[in-house]
Amino acid sequence: MLGATFHSRMNEVKFLELPRGQQVWSDVQRRKPRGWLALDDDGEGWPAESAGHFIHTHETEGISDPQVLSVLKERLEFLSRC
Repeated sequence: MLGATFHSRMNEVKFLELPRGQQVWSDVQRRKPRGWLALDDDGEGWPAESAGHFIHTHETEGISDPQVLSVLKERLEFLSRC
């Protein structure tokens, strides 16, 4: 499932005040996907419930950082089996 965390029926000001982790978590709660991953270099505001779904990327190397890439591959393999 693809989509945006913000949609036109939401209050944009309130949405933008939230940390990205909370924006994504709210979207997950609304859509209730069977499986999901979020990648972000901003680790602020990610709730404990997102552990296992959130991958904290390197701030300059992104997913090309070997450790991040390893975690991403592992999680994608797991999702592909679900």
